[in-house]
Amino acid sequence: MTKQSYQQVPGGTIPFANVEVTTEEQQQQPPSSLYHRLLASKPRLWIGVVVGCIVVAMVMVASHSSPSTYSAPAAPEANVLGTSHEGEVTPCTFDECAHEGCDHTLAPYTCLWHNGGPHGGCSAFPWTPESCTKQCDTSGCDDMDIPDSQEDCSGECSKAWCAIGRLCGSDASYQCTDGASAFGCSADAYQWTFKVSEAACSSCCDSNSCD
Repeated sequence: MTKQSYQQVPGGTIPFANVEVTTEEQQQQPPSSLYHRLLASKPRLWIGVVVGCIVVAMVMVASHSSPSTYSAPAAPEANVLGTSHEGEVTPCTFDECAHEGCDHTLAPYTCLWHNGGPHGGCSAFPWTPESCTKQCDTSGCDDMDIPDSQEDCSGECSKAWCAIGRLCGSDASYQCTDGASAFGCSADAYQWTFKVSEAACSSCCDSNSCD
């Protein structure tokens, strides 16, 4: 680039000649601020950037504040092996009464099935669907009629058992002959059959038959 050169004379200066300004001289001139140059040369660019940031912020706020329209599919009602649906409480059948061990007054609700298999357990309140798939109410078990096909302890005792000599009295002659309750006596002919587990008593007889 060129610049005007002046000659010093008494009383002032006069133009002398146009002199080419070197690169070094150009570098010595203080450059203007980059921010001011961009702002002065490209104001539309800065306006576009600001507007773009505002739009992005509005979209993000709207996406977080809007309620979700997705709803999870409802879980199908369980019906395991023809049993009642989840959460339903039905009266226990005779077989269910025979295999449960709940207190019919304090905790009558027994869980029969959960997570694809037998469960067990007693509760004073109905089981929730999340904790038990099939349950029944044992409160009516004591008043249930016993089927004629149900085995009892009215059969005769073997000679070997009678020979042991540890027999029950005539007023409670039904005796358990095998299991954890062996030699136990009861006046109830069904006490050692469906009312206890197989481990407790697996066989019984009427000790009065030993007379």
